[in-house]
Amino acid sequence: MSDWLADIRAALRSLRKDRGSTAVAVAALGVGIAACATLFSVVDGVLLRPLPFPNLDRLVAIWKADPAQPDAWRFPAVANFLDWQAESKSF
Repeated sequence: MSDWLADIRAALRSLRKDRGSTAVAVAALGVGIAACATLFSVVDGVLLRPLPFPNLDRLVAIWKADPAQPDAWRFPAVANFLDWQAESKSF
């Protein structure tokens, strides 16, 4: 019998002897793997894949600046957006 097979059998015997530590180690590995898979899925969906819109080079965002707070950008009111849309010749 080779040395690595004897090592594996000894490791399995020690894991079987102390089941509490084995359960904690398996649970920690499971949580770690699940967290990594979740993080990769989020990064892949948000950062790596293109947005699901046709003509992405023509996509714009409209924000409203408050003169009292120049660093605060807000979404415009729907009525303002509709007015801008009706008056716009560029978009």
